[in-house]
Amino acid sequence: MAKTRAEFINLERAGAPLETAVARLAAYHFGAGARVLIQAADAAQAARLDEALWTFDHTSFVPHGLHGVPDSEAEPVLITTGGGNPNQADVLIMAYPREPAQLADYRLIIDFVPADGGPELPAARERYRSLQGNDQVELAYITDLP
Repeated sequence: MAKTRAEFINLERAGAPLETAVARLAAYHFGAGARVLIQAADAAQAARLDEALWTFDHTSFVPHGLHGVPDSEAEPVLITTGGGNPNQADVLIMAYPREPAQLADYRLIIDFVPADGGPELPAARERYRSLQGNDQVELAYITDLP
């Protein structure tokens, strides 16, 4: 069985706010032929991510939708506030960190190290440490966006 790759992207070093980073990564992986699931905290963050996918690059188009509308599971890039893998994605982008139900459901999981210290930084470090001993996961620490 192939390992799941888990990338932790340092937003400060990447020089991008979260919504822009998520949009760029979704566009990159969609362009490479992957199905993408974006995990949002709530409806407000989902709306910001939806807007970012429309506006981050005026020369690109990333077909996407919000989970819960008719036929949303058919979207190649789907934004959700729930768990599971409703669009059978290869790539999970965790705009809101939550343990995925099954690591094996994804080829790639993307998590973020926040730009500001705040309470999210120790939580991101803990998520990284929790995956270090997992022999089903290949870990990477990334400082640049595609």
